Amino acid sequence: MNIRYTVKGMSCAACSAHVQRSADSVIAAAGYEGKIVATVVLLSNSMTVFYPDEMTKKEISDIEDKLKRAIKKGGYAMCDYTPRGVENERKGGLLSPVARLVISLALTLLLMTVSMGHMVGIKLPDIISSESSPQNFALVQFFISLTVVVLNFGFYSRGMFSLFHGAPNMDTLIAIGSGSSLLYGIVATVMIFYGRHTGNAELVHTYAHDLYFESAAMILALVSLGKTLEGKAKKNAADAVAALTAMLPATARVLRDGEELQIPADQLVLGDIIIVKSGEIIPADAVVIEGDGGADESSLTGESIPVAKEIGSRVNGSCVLVSGYIRAKVEKIGDDTAFSRIIKLLEEASATKAPISRLADRVSGIFVPIVIGISFVTFAIWMIFGSFSDALKSAVCVLVISCPCALGLATPTAVLIGTGRGAREGVFFRNAAALEYLGRVKTVFFDKTGTVTCGRPVISDVILTNDADISAEELISLSYSVEKMSSHPLSVAVCEYAEKKSVAQVPTEGFFSVTGQGIGAVAGGKAVLVGKPEFLADNGVELPAAFTADFELREDEGKTVVAVSVDGCATGMLCISDTIREDTREAVMQLHKLGIKTVMLTGDNKRTAAAMASMAGIDEYCASLLPEDKERIVREATEAERSVKHRKNLVAMVGDGINDAPALARADVGIAMGTGTEVAIDSADVVLTGDSVSSLVRAIRLSRRTMRIIRQNLFWAMFYNSVGIPIAAGVLFPAFGIRLSPMIAAAAMSFSSVSVVCNALRLKRKK
Repeated sequence: MNIRYTVKGMSCAACSAHVQRSADSVIAAAGYEGKIVATVVLLSNSMTVFYPDEMTKKEISDIEDKLKRAIKKGGYAMCDYTPRGVENERKGGLLSPVARLVISLALTLLLMTVSMGHMVGIKLPDIISSESSPQNFALVQFFISLTVVVLNFGFYSRGMFSLFHGAPNMDTLIAIGSGSSLLYGIVATVMIFYGRHTGNAELVHTYAHDLYFESAAMILALVSLGKTLEGKAKKNAADAVAALTAMLPATARVLRDGEELQIPADQLVLGDIIIVKSGEIIPADAVVIEGDGGADESSLTGESIPVAKEIGSRVNGSCVLVSGYIRAKVEKIGDDTAFSRIIKLLEEASATKAPISRLADRVSGIFVPIVIGISFVTFAIWMIFGSFSDALKSAVCVLVISCPCALGLATPTAVLIGTGRGAREGVFFRNAAALEYLGRVKTVFFDKTGTVTCGRPVISDVILTNDADISAEELISLSYSVEKMSSHPLSVAVCEYAEKKSVAQVPTEGFFSVTGQGIGAVAGGKAVLVGKPEFLADNGVELPAAFTADFELREDEGKTVVAVSVDGCATGMLCISDTIREDTREAVMQLHKLGIKTVMLTGDNKRTAAAMASMAGIDEYCASLLPEDKERIVREATEAERSVKHRKNLVAMVGDGINDAPALARADVGIAMGTGTEVAIDSADVVLTGDSVSSLVRAIRLSRRTMRIIRQNLFWAMFYNSVGIPIAAGVLFPAFGIRLSPMIAAAAMSFSSVSVVCNALRLKRKK
């Protein structure tokens, strides 16, 4: 069981790292380490806690209370999860964030004009000129900058609150940097008044041109701009779940008591008869009882080609009936529908962390204190070799440029966009680790039935002996009439074939069967036997050598062959096979191009397995396997790879049945076909919602592309800080005379966060 909470007040990776440490400490102190797992995600400002199923409500409530108290001590607040909780939190106050930003930027531009206008030929009125009225010049700048500070006071309140609680974060760096500039400006203003009062013109001139109010305001304005752009990009990244939810219709057309009604979709109940017309969205999972049409199931499978629906066909909520008219009986509603399970999978994936993010978490946890220390050292060195003004400027630059947001956003943005992109293509990752690991898979084990093949036996060939005196249609008619008396899976295949061909059934009597051998009866006045050659022979039928040879040849092709005799003569045979899925061979070829070895696991005999593997283009096969054999083979493969240093090559298992569940759970990445059993799906890390193996190729490519984006983000985030902090401290000044101003530092910091999110957004584009 997992419960998701909103954590208010987090603004950067240092925040999420502190909340994560607090949660881990509470869990360890309560004696649940390794049993309860908490995952903090900065992107959604949330924390998901995974509780063991055996925990009682009281035990969970006690842990929740302890978590809330521990998180509150760090200056944050934990509450029930709401998807838009953080946005609502930021909308508090008289002005909206956008209004505050616009006013801040306008005032900062005005402040820059007053403080630096003379550099571009702008002449100020004498009443606020630095030469004529230095006191007014300073006061105007003070009041403008103070207004900007008041508008953006949230940086100060959050930053200092976090600092006093021993959890300094990005807001702390901004507050110290901007506040230092503001305080220096106030001191400079006092010195200007003092110089004017004492007649010290040199003192007045020095401080009138060194106020730093514009730095205090510009830092806040540019950081606010960056946070606004970052927020929009993050919202764009987090829209996957919202976009899926929007696919569900608000209303449903239902037939109750013979009357057609339009009701809210959430009021549907099991057993309702829904009516769906061409162009409408199907509101729930149901079975067609009347009509036919074509359904666009791309919202579930990623495949846009309409699927034919007729009486008995299953239809799913969120899919569009692109043609036709159907009435269907509701089978699943609410959270039980396939679409709701998909949304849940996506939400669960976005609430987890990829293993690659651990490095960023460790760095973020100690990053802010180290930066504050570097800032103090920078200030001290510049005080020794330069002036107070130089020291303050460089120290503020270090604080402002080193925001850890980019580091914290590097992984979760890419994971969320990657899982969202997968959802649109019919690939669902149960957690972020699966998204990371799938790209490292180098060996894929396939179950045969229902994965490589369609999972339904069908008649592929009807063969008559050379001396047969009946037609193929009559052979099918007689076989159909006898097989209709049996419920064996092969009998079902024969009956479906005959019914599809509209073959007539003849009167039958005297039916008998021998388990595992065959069946017989008198059909249309003729003695008919259907089964193994030995069964026919045991019942007095002579089998010519040519018949036996042909029978064995068909079996060598991987087909199940049923012999048929009429009135004591071997008349023909029915070849039954589980056909290869249309896209299997192409998908296997694509896997080979990706450098992936393929192996098929099956309980079929060796001849059938060899034929199927050859048709599918699969490298190797293992035949005559029990479920425990599949698990053993996958386990041995994973253990062999674990012995390799760094373990870059992982093992995946693809299956759809109950017997595949142990192997799916054992593999590094278990992949279930969406058309498979719930046991298989529950055991898997990745779910392919359709019945197409080609979805696996898309999933692997998406995983590799996502990990490439994550590595790029982490590299640039770390590279940015590794280069930016020394430059901000002034290491280039002695040799090249290059120094950053706090304004440039603020702009660079904002750009780094936005660039990381925008880089992750590239995953939305098809490639």
